[in-house]
Amino acid sequence: MRPCCCWFRPMYPCALVCDCVHMCICEGQAAAIKGHVAMTTGSSDCAYVKYLALAGLSEDYRPVVFNQRGAGGIPMKTYRLFCCSKVDDLQMTIHYIRKRCPESKIVGVGVSLGGIQMVSYLHQTGDNSDLSAVLTISSAWSTYATQKSIEQSRVNIRYSRYLCGKVKTTLLSYLEQDGVSRHDLPFDMEQALRVTLMSEFDKVVTVPVFGYSSLDAYYADATTNNKVDRIKRPLVCVTAANDPFVPEDSLPFEAVEKSAMVTLVVTAYGGHIGFLEGVLPTRQMLTDRVCKEFLLAMKEYHSKVA
Repeated sequence: MRPCCCWFRPMYPCALVCDCVHMCICEGQAAAIKGHVAMTTGSSDCAYVKYLALAGLSEDYRPVVFNQRGAGGIPMKTYRLFCCSKVDDLQMTIHYIRKRCPESKIVGVGVSLGGIQMVSYLHQTGDNSDLSAVLTISSAWSTYATQKSIEQSRVNIRYSRYLCGKVKTTLLSYLEQDGVSRHDLPFDMEQALRVTLMSEFDKVVTVPVFGYSSLDAYYADATTNNKVDRIKRPLVCVTAANDPFVPEDSLPFEAVEKSAMVTLVVTAYGGHIGFLEGVLPTRQMLTDRVCKEFLLAMKEYHSKVA
């Protein structure tokens, strides 16, 4: 059985696209839906997404990969890229899966940005969440801490410059399409092309596109380490102490200790999505095994409470 990629058109003109990928796994009773359904992040042609999909298949899940805007080789249909705190694309995808698989349990697997959005979805929806459980890998808890870590270090600043270059390239790919006018944009395109850091891009593009009053308002909304108590579904978060995007002092240890829903797993090493194993790390990563065990545990749990 091959991983299933579902494509549809949301209410605004865009194929199932953003920037990272979500993988949704759900459990169903119908013969056509065997196992759970799950979502992950990256791109449907990204290696670590494929391994996570295989982990789902091995536990009798049906993986569904949600490519965020600009990912998966799908052309952009609007100037709207991604936003850590806005989960309407993700929510629409989950509702679509729920409609297609009404008897299924949906488990989310979010990596990096996708994990941030899944946690945002959980605290925004609370008891009404259509996700029955979530696993995140290398996902930041504080946008402020991430920005400081990758922009105030001579070593880490290259990450911010690289990401800024990537999102500018994605935005340009939309502007180069026929019929697209720069005069219709809610931001200054010339200024956007001059920025070199992600915080600068967020201030010039993300803030006006998503209706925030300021960069600080956006970062406050996207920060989740102060919203752990609002999460009402099982959530397991795997991160490394040496991840430049997830500084250890930004992790909500005290809030997690008080939560019956959230588990925080911190390894000494692993960087950002780099949980390699073995002398010759050419196969699956530690997080692939964690994902498999998590999905198995959720399936057993759902069978007991059904």
